[in-house]
Amino acid sequence: MRAIVIHHSFREVGGADQVNIATIEALREMGFEVTLITIYRPKFDAIEKVLGVDFKFKVDRVRWVLPPYVDVCWPIHLHVVPPLLTLVLCSTLKADLIINTHADFPIPYHFILPYSTLNGAPLISYIHDYDSPGCTFLNRAYPLKYRQSIPWRFYFTSYRLLFGRMLGALERYAFSKSLILTNSSFTKEHITSTYPEVKPIIVRPPVDVKKFSNIMESKRREDRVLIVARINSEKRLETAIQLARLLSNHIKFTIVGTYNASKSSVSYYAQLREMIERYGLEETVEIRTNISLSELLDFMARSKVYFHTKPGEHFGISIVEAMAAGLIPIVPDYGGQLEFVPKQYRYRTLAEAAEIVKRVINIPQNARCEVSNITKQFSRERFKSRMKSIIKYCTE
Repeated sequence: MRAIVIHHSFREVGGADQVNIATIEALREMGFEVTLITIYRPKFDAIEKVLGVDFKFKVDRVRWVLPPYVDVCWPIHLHVVPPLLTLVLCSTLKADLIINTHADFPIPYHFILPYSTLNGAPLISYIHDYDSPGCTFLNRAYPLKYRQSIPWRFYFTSYRLLFGRMLGALERYAFSKSLILTNSSFTKEHITSTYPEVKPIIVRPPVDVKKFSNIMESKRREDRVLIVARINSEKRLETAIQLARLLSNHIKFTIVGTYNASKSSVSYYAQLREMIERYGLEETVEIRTNISLSELLDFMARSKVYFHTKPGEHFGISIVEAMAAGLIPIVPDYGGQLEFVPKQYRYRTLAEAAEIVKRVINIPQNARCEVSNITKQFSRERFKSRMKSIIKYCTE
């Protein structure tokens, strides 16, 4: 049996990439020959550094659409180009199954790829985030970026007028031809609010719970708050700096994130550094980028609290990892994380978040154990078992 696994890229290693790798592991354990297709050539060494997974030996072949030296910031009107190039590449390969492990970025691949299933290969699409810019061509609300000025609004309006109706029809067609998987009830509700006839299957993302829970009993904890996220404005990391201003200077903050050389990431990183200096928090807040898994585990072993900055997170693998490690999670009171984070650790305002930090910074060890035990339901083994059942159903 041959399977094609499609993933947009591994440039900002995160939760979607963990879903991809665990899916490939499940396929290989079932005896599939796996071909990985991406837009850009994967940097396996960087993936191994961040995730601690020797990935390159888990696939039989890797194919990429664009040469490694091509670094294109696609205008929104051309976002359809990478999926079309992916489709062309897929059409040259034979497969018994196609799985798209990042079907929501940057324009949903799932509305293009059904055309490659005309030879009978079933298509599975995993959707992580149904609020991404690629999924807003039918929404009345403008994405934040395109509300900043009249030229940007005109730019996005022209895109909607030119492509909106066509892309909406293609997406509806794709949903009728694909088996849709998603990460939470929160994301499922977002999908079904647009397409009531679609019945997505919830498959919780994989977390290496055992690896993180090994440090749950750490005796090295400091009065430290940890934040883990991509260095991206969508993650609202400036919220952590604002929270640090509300707390005593003896409570340290560490922001850990993956970071690339894109113009937006560089600009946002500079903005965060400028905020830290402006508020005089150089001794309180630090930012660490592109660290290894062992370094991340060390920070978790030294921290007491995990702070999540983005409201409306569709799941939040980093939250689960921190909980497994015994950190008390403090999360916005909106998003997929409400399905597993206890109510007493949720905030609506920064003032509420500050009060929770003060309350839990010296919480007893048994409370950390309770939080860690919640995460057992998200193990990597459980994810692979669920995926194997779905793959078997689709290929029988």
